[in-house]
Amino acid sequence: MKTKLIVLAFILMAFTTDDVLKQFDITTQQVTENIFGAISSDYLQFDKVLVGKARNMPVSVRVSCTRLLVKFIKEYTQSDAFAESYKKYRKEHMVSKSHGFHLPRPSDLINKAADRLLNGNSSSNTLPVDPAELVRNRLKEFLEELATVDFDAKLTGKTFSDPVYESKDQKWKMYYRAGKPVIEAAQDEVRKWLQEVGN
Repeated sequence: MKTKLIVLAFILMAFTTDDVLKQFDITTQQVTENIFGAISSDYLQFDKVLVGKARNMPVSVRVSCTRLLVKFIKEYTQSDAFAESYKKYRKEHMVSKSHGFHLPRPSDLINKAADRLLNGNSSSNTLPVDPAELVRNRLKEFLEELATVDFDAKLTGKTFSDPVYESKDQKWKMYYRAGKPVIEAAQDEVRKWLQEVGN
C-alpha cells in the first residue's frame, strides 16, 4: 500500500498543465477564453462533458488538477496577452472619446454612469483600469462564495433536501458537487496567490 502511495505521489508531481489539458481534450486557447470570460464578466460556462470527465477522476487527481489550474490562471492573468485582451474588452464596454473643453468631459460622466449600471452597486462587475485589481477582486469574491458552501448539505436524488440550498445558483451547486477536498485545494492556492500580491 505504501509503495502504491509513493508511486502515485511521483505521478502527481510529474503531472503538468499540458497533461491536464490532454486529459480533458481541451486546448490552451479554449481554457484562456473561458478564464477571460469568467474574470471579465464573472460568468462561468459549464461544459457537461468536461464536468463528467472531472467527476470520473480519483479525488487525488482532481485535487492536483485544481492546484495546477489555479497556477495556470495565475500565469495567464499576469501575462501581456491577458492585459491586452482586458484593455480591449474594457474599451468596448466604456465610452472613451476625447473632448476639447476644460470642463468635465461628457464621456467621463457617461463612464461613471456606465460603471454604476455595470456594477449594479456590486464589485463583481466593476471594470477597473488595472487588470490586476480586477483579478484580485475576483479572487476575493471566489473565496467569499466558497465560504458559503455547506458540504454537509443533503441531496435527494439530484435535488437538495433543503429548499434554501436548492435555490442557490448554478455556481454554488458546482462548488458543492466539486467536493470538499477539491474546493479546499482551490482555497489554499488562491490564498497563497493573494498573499503574494499583498492582499
